[in-house]
Amino acid sequence: MKQLFFLLLFINMVYFFWGQTAIEKNAVIGYQKPLYQEGQVEKLELISKEEFFQVGNKQLPIDSKVDKTTTEAVSECYRVGDFTTENEANKLLKELSGLGVHLLVTSFVVSREFWVVYPSNGDWNQSLQNLKQLKAKGVTDIWLVPKGDYKGLISLGLFKLSDRANNRVRELKNKQITAEIINREKFHYGVRVEMHGTKAIIQDELDRLELDQQYSIDKISC
Repeated sequence: MKQLFFLLLFINMVYFFWGQTAIEKNAVIGYQKPLYQEGQVEKLELISKEEFFQVGNKQLPIDSKVDKTTTEAVSECYRVGDFTTENEANKLLKELSGLGVHLLVTSFVVSREFWVVYPSNGDWNQSLQNLKQLKAKGVTDIWLVPKGDYKGLISLGLFKLSDRANNRVRELKNKQITAEIINREKFHYGVRVEMHGTKAIIQDELDRLELDQQYSIDKISC
């Protein structure tokens, strides 16, 4: 009986220690089980110092571009004044030099003309003969240019539209007269101002200078 008691006690002790060992093993396994899916985790790799700076340099232009677009101001351009001569525009440019911005005398077209002429070979006597021949062919309202760059040309009409000038050339061709078209442009001058701001800044400077006349300020493309 006593032997049976010790046998049962021994069996219980063995079962107890086996149970404790199983629990600890399961606890270790449960603790070591990863809390993520291995396929979704980015792998980290060691890189050298040179590779680190190369990566940084590749990202630098992007950051620089962002800073540039957010901080760089947009330039605006204006034309101040409307002069028939370049000298007048230069005088105003000197007056506006106190603005401390980019200034430049510029020209702009105010009108275009299409001039129908009978050409000249540079011989004035020949031009006189041409004039007589044109009149003999029934061409009226003509004028021989007596001097200047166009001396010797015979004017056959001045037109604002190219279509009308071309029609005049065709009419003369029907009379066996070969005429030419000279495109003439009339220019005026002004001071081009490139700056960061509105034209109110330019007007304030003109008011401060207390000049004798008023000057137009027109926004133009840069």
